[in-house]
Amino acid sequence: MLDEEKMFNPDVPIKSSNDDLLDRKQFAKQLARSILDYKQSDSFNIGLYGKWGSGKTSVLNMTVEYLLDLSKNDVNKPEIIRFNPWMFTDESQLINQFFKQLSSNFIGKKDKKKLGDQLQILGDVLGLTTFVPGVGILGTAASKLLNIFGKTLSNSALNKNIQKIKDDLVSEIKKNNIKFIILIDDIDRLSTIDIQSVFKLVQSIADFPNTIYLLAFDYDIVTRALEEVQKDNGESYLEKIIQTPFNLPVISEVKITQIFISELNKIFKNIPEDKFDTNAWAELLHGSISYYLQSLRDLARLNNTIGSGANSVRDDHLTSY
Repeated sequence: MLDEEKMFNPDVPIKSSNDDLLDRKQFAKQLARSILDYKQSDSFNIGLYGKWGSGKTSVLNMTVEYLLDLSKNDVNKPEIIRFNPWMFTDESQLINQFFKQLSSNFIGKKDKKKLGDQLQILGDVLGLTTFVPGVGILGTAASKLLNIFGKTLSNSALNKNIQKIKDDLVSEIKKNNIKFIILIDDIDRLSTIDIQSVFKLVQSIADFPNTIYLLAFDYDIVTRALEEVQKDNGESYLEKIIQTPFNLPVISEVKITQIFISELNKIFKNIPEDKFDTNAWAELLHGSISYYLQSLRDLARLNNTIGSGANSVRDDHLTSY
């Protein structure tokens, strides 16, 4: 009988470093410390590169855990924000919700109410327009913008008003000594257009002072998408945006073997010992299977395949299964 309650599930990211099976907690802690140690006032972009299913979200969760722990005694704690771009259907909605999420961090903080209001207004305006860096606003929802500005504006006047809002916002961020740490995950799951929108947001729209972005994605998928949209070299384009890249640590073969055997023991815990040779399975993994196991998701697929046939071969010798 399979012990399904204890079956390993790599599709659910770990929430805490206590659940780390891959010895990545030190990497996450060092990443958090590097972020907190960055003292320059310019916006700074960090990339966390890893394949699908390699554990990027788990590392982000641990990084947030360490960010909170390492900054708990700071007088001026950073504003830590998790933003999920895949929840929105187009660029305008993405931009609007991004600023709404930032502004929500200041709800109930009377001394920072102005900052929250400015973030909300900028999000409302940009969410009603199509912003092109270096060009500005190309189209508007005139009636709604009229409610914000109190009058109808030409494109050039609208650009000036938006720039004024952003300049005021920047001044308020500096005045309050606000430090934003913004984590964006699952970028590689977006459409090519939406991938470009995220990087445009980071690089040209929300490039605020004292702001650090930690962007997690599959490097190959994103560079291909950027090439398709930009009609340019995706790697070169990405290098202009990501100032410090980190590659997710590779899972060692030893660690893969340990987890594999642990999961097999759960699957076959009710199989008689004379019918299940753990050492033989470990040798098989080391000899031929491990090459194909590049992530915990790969390992789970293998274990699920083995587990699904466990009952049907219950009476056979599982060394040769």
